[in-house]
This record gives sequence, C-alpha cells and structure tokens, in this order.
Amino acid sequence: MPRFLTICLNPTIQKTYIYEDYRTGSVNRTSQSSLDISGKGINVTRALHALGEKAVHLTHAGGAFAVFLKNRARVEGLSLKAVSCQAEIRFCVTAIDKKTRRVTEMVEEGFPVDKSTESKIRKEYRSLLPKVGAVILSGAKSKGYSEGLFPEMVRMAREAGAFVLADFRGSDLVRSLPFGPLVIKPNLSEFLETFFPDVDPSSRDESVMALAGEKMIGLATSMMVLSVVTDGGGRVMYTDDTTLKGMFPEPVTPVNTTGCGDAFAAGFASSFLKTKSMDEAVRFAVHCAARSALTLRPGFLSEEPAARS
Repeated sequence: MPRFLTICLNPTIQKTYIYEDYRTGSVNRTSQSSLDISGKGINVTRALHALGEKAVHLTHAGGAFAVFLKNRARVEGLSLKAVSCQAEIRFCVTAIDKKTRRVTEMVEEGFPVDKSTESKIRKEYRSLLPKVGAVILSGAKSKGYSEGLFPEMVRMAREAGAFVLADFRGSDLVRSLPFGPLVIKPNLSEFLETFFPDVDPSSRDESVMALAGEKMIGLATSMMVLSVVTDGGGRVMYTDDTTLKGMFPEPVTPVNTTGCGDAFAAGFASSFLKTKSMDEAVRFAVHCAARSALTLRPGFLSEEPAARS
C-alpha cells in the first residue's frame, strides 16, 4: 500500500545537456546528455523511491509521448497513475556549463487540458486517497483545470487525516490555506509573489526577509499552517510551532540543481512523518537536496556524501 500520494498536473520530459564551455549565440556541441521523465511530482516520487518510501504519482498524460512517460516510469520502478487526455506532454531543457557551473533552464508551458481530464483526476484521487497517509501537491497545474481543484484536494486529504505538503504558489495556495494544509513549501520568491505581490520577489533585503518571517509566523498562529521557505543554496526559513527558525545549508559544488527543491520536499516529508520534528525534517531535507545537486538527472539522489565546495 503506498504511503505517499504525489500529485503534479504538469508532466514533463526533461532533456539535460552538459557543455564544457557554453557560449550564448554560438553552436554548442556535446556528447553528455540525459533524457528523463520529470516535472515536480515525478521528481518528488523518484526521490521518495530512492529513500525507500512507497509512493504513487497522479498526473495526466496524452499525445505522442504518453507511452514514453509510462514506460520510463515502469523501468524506474515508479508507481504512476496517469489519466488519459488530449494534451501533449511538454518538453523542458537544462543546459549546464561546466566551466562556470551555471545551470540554464528552458521551460515550456504545459498544454491545456479539457474538462474531462479534471473529472478523471478527481475520480482517481478519490480512489487513491484512502490508501495513503500523506499527500504532496507540487507545482503549477496545466491550464484547463479549475481554480478549486487544489483547495478541494487539500480539504479532502485533511478530512481523511492525511499529512499534506503543499509545494505550489499563488491563488491555488491562498485558496487552500483555510482547509489546513499542514505544511507549505514554496521557495522565497514564490512566497513573496503569493503574499506580497507589490514586493520585488528577487529582493533579499532584511526588511523583505522580516516581512516574510512575520507572515510565516502569522500563518502558524492564525491558521496552524507551518511553512518551510527555501532559497536555492541560501537560508532556509521555517516555523516550528509559532517560532521562526533558520538554517544555512552546507555549500556543495553542484552538478545540476534542477529538481533539488523536489528532493528537499521528499526528504522533508519522509523525515517529518517519522520524527514529527521540524528541525530534523529540515536538516534531512537539506541533505537530500544536496545529494540531488550532485547528480546530472533531476530528482535522482547521489549515493555519495554531499561534497563541500
């Protein structure tokens, strides 16, 4: 019986290239690449699987590459429930420059789904929910889904007594809060865009950080919603009960940072369900994100200890 149900309604096929010296506006050649099924939910599921957890992933899949998505999931040993739809699966590209260690992502927006796809997703969700103890909702959903879908999923999960980790942003997140997602996990820019739309989401001024911290405490106090807010390799801010805490990850020399946030989410949820400790869960999540950064492929975890830069 799966312990985790992961959901992302925007599946991806990810092509990753490594260049010795990437030059903008030039012809860049490489023999180092990988092709993977991806998207935040698949990356979370992959990391959970690597941690020895049982998980099933719910998404949609249509078009010419639906069979590829399902076959690759089966080869990896990932449990996948992909409802049929007419929408093609998007492609995203990651270009890694080994010389500068810069990671450039080219993201294709998801193709819209029709109303029948949401009906199928809702049906599968109702069927899977009684079999799991935790739900992880990740990423922006494709166009065509209703605004009430994610809030309704959160409500149903909490009423069923399941742990919920909400790793999405914007109106979907705001509309979900009254139903009590136990923990929210946007990154700092997403958090600012969601709750402070007039603030520059790239700002890291102390006044902006204080504003974010106050909001996190407010969510914990008024709505009993805990927050874990990441910032790439920067400080992780989180609430423990109504106390605001912070942690700085140990620096690593990354290979590919794509999917690190998803590995963080998987590690956090896995640890929190075992320990019920925010401190322990954040520490383990940071470790998982570092392990992911040391791999070429998104959501995979390195077997080696995180190397210091």
